[in-house]
Amino acid sequence: MMKRLLVILLATLSLAACVQSIDGYTSDPTTVAALSAYSGNKISVGDFSDFPGEGIITQCRGYGVITTPNHESLAQYIRNAFISELERANAYSPDSPYVISGRINQLTLNTISFGEWIIKITLTSNNGRSISARENYRFQSNVVGINTCQLAGDTLSAAIRNVIRQLVTAPDFRLLTEHSNYPKAKPRHQQTGTQPDSGYTPVTEAAPQSVTQQETTPLPRAK
Repeated sequence: MMKRLLVILLATLSLAACVQSIDGYTSDPTTVAALSAYSGNKISVGDFSDFPGEGIITQCRGYGVITTPNHESLAQYIRNAFISELERANAYSPDSPYVISGRINQLTLNTISFGEWIIKITLTSNNGRSISARENYRFQSNVVGINTCQLAGDTLSAAIRNVIRQLVTAPDFRLLTEHSNYPKAKPRHQQTGTQPDSGYTPVTEAAPQSVTQQETTPLPRAK
């Protein structure tokens, strides 16, 4: 009887404890260096949203969840991270005519066979151009659920940092700040209505990146 009660108690503690807050975002030197090239023109940041479909799934083994430090949405967390990189590069201005918005096409967590974050993000400029990138960030999983949830929370900010670096260092990122004849949206804080649809949104994929791994050996890609 005592053994059974101990098992139930441990299981209860594991379920209760697997609510893991991710770390606050830490700037990436490579990203800041790349964005410094835009310190003259500056960049404004529009809304970031998640995309219906695969969307944002951060459940940990079906019973735990990964949360942000200030309980904002993950889309807002990523938007704030992007703004913080621009600010460090002295390339951010809410009044800039160049407005870049974001869409999180996928942000999912796999902890079954190994630990992996999969993040797909598209940045779209108000000049009608877009660029996308995908990050597969693997980390060492654990048989014990609570440990895996903690590792997932500890590595998400690094995965986000990597995908932002992919986007801003891609050769076509500069196209998002070029002039065009397409309608320009007002900066986010000045928007009063729906942005006119330019009817033209070419998407450029960032160059393929190798899988980021942390404390693990190469594994097959998750399907």
